[in-house]
Amino acid sequence: MELEIDRKLKLLNKPAVKSIQSEDGDIIDCVDIHKQPALDHPALKNHIIQLAPNYVPGGVSPAMKKESSKAGGSEVKQIWQRSGSCPEGTIPIRRIQKKDLLRAASLQHFGRKPPSHPLQENTINPDIGYGPNGTDIPVGPETNRSVSTV
Repeated sequence: MELEIDRKLKLLNKPAVKSIQSEDGDIIDCVDIHKQPALDHPALKNHIIQLAPNYVPGGVSPAMKKESSKAGGSEVKQIWQRSGSCPEGTIPIRRIQKKDLLRAASLQHFGRKPPSHPLQENTINPDIGYGPNGTDIPVGPETNRSVSTV
């Protein structure tokens, strides 16, 4: 088990250009943008990373935003940023530690989303002649009633 955990950690944690110890105990690795874990996916083989958007809503270019952020105060958005910053061309990734893997349900599924299952219909069971909760009334398919507002 110990060997499996070490192998998984080596696979998940990419080589860091720089590491930052956060005051909350996390270690943030600054990883080369071209070696980030997302690019390990086969669908992203030979993917070209776009560092600036093609279209900017409202007409404010990334260069203008960069200049305006330098002029104003530097607001810390995450705790680890108080301890340092990543060099240009790298991205911050929280280092996965052994304790994170030990908390996971399984090593194989660590960091993966659970599979989504379509909603099943709440209809009469033909074997017993009853619907949900012992009723004999078919209620049809369940409806997803979630709402999102932007």
